Amino acid sequence: MREAWARGGYSLMELLVVLAVFGIIMAIVGPRFEAALAHIRARGALNRVAVDLAYTRHMAVRTGRRARLQVEPSADCPQPGIGAAGHRYRIIAGPDSLVYLVDLRLDGSPVCLTTNQSRDVVFDSRGLIVGFNNRTMNVRQGSHPPVSLTVSAVGRILRN
Repeated sequence: MREAWARGGYSLMELLVVLAVFGIIMAIVGPRFEAALAHIRARGALNRVAVDLAYTRHMAVRTGRRARLQVEPSADCPQPGIGAAGHRYRIIAGPDSLVYLVDLRLDGSPVCLTTNQSRDVVFDSRGLIVGFNNRTMNVRQGSHPPVSLTVSAVGRILRN
């Protein structure tokens, strides 16, 4: 049998050194991890917008009437010179029939959706954008770089 002082284990000094090294590594990796999480949240919100744009286009073609995705301006999202910015949007079928109201902040992430033109993306009964020009939509969390998608004039959704 071993003596009490000869038991296996780690000394307090060894544990403190390991904790210090771990702390230094986390201080280096922490900001990058935060940026990665912001990108993941923004990409997830952008995927939701892309799916809802495709749904809006499909609904316009299926019903034979115009349908639109309308961004609601929000006070805590910086407004662009042209277009709108907010964290909520509506999907509207026909002249005034609300289909969905979507809030991109349900998971608590402070993301903002920005459009480069008007706050409405309108599809006609053939699935084409009314106004016949490309629309770009960006999703950003805080000061991190945005992720974007483009809706072409013929209704195709391109994730950038």
